[in-house]
Amino acid sequence: MLRLLRAIERGIDAVIQRIAFAALATQGVPLMLIVQRMFAGVDSFALIAVPFFILAGDLMSAGKVSEKLVEFADAVFGFLRGDRRSVGGATVS
Repeated sequence: MLRLLRAIERGIDAVIQRIAFAALATQGVPLMLIVQRMFAGVDSFALIAVPFFILAGDLMSAGKVSEKLVEFADAVFGFLRGDRRSVGGATVS
């Protein structure tokens, strides 16, 4: 069932892509301009950073680094009563 839904989704994506390309091509827009605009829309450091943040989180989770960071924070600030002011003060100072 999931494969069927994914196949339908890929088919719909392909149809939308072809319709958009045909609409631009019939209006006299040069092919090179279409490709440049598509690449410029994807060529962004913010979009590149998202997969790397996901990878970093996955690596931290697999290596138990995140648990060690929480244990360290608990050891350093565990005596404090937790609220937003104490967290903000600890991060600023």
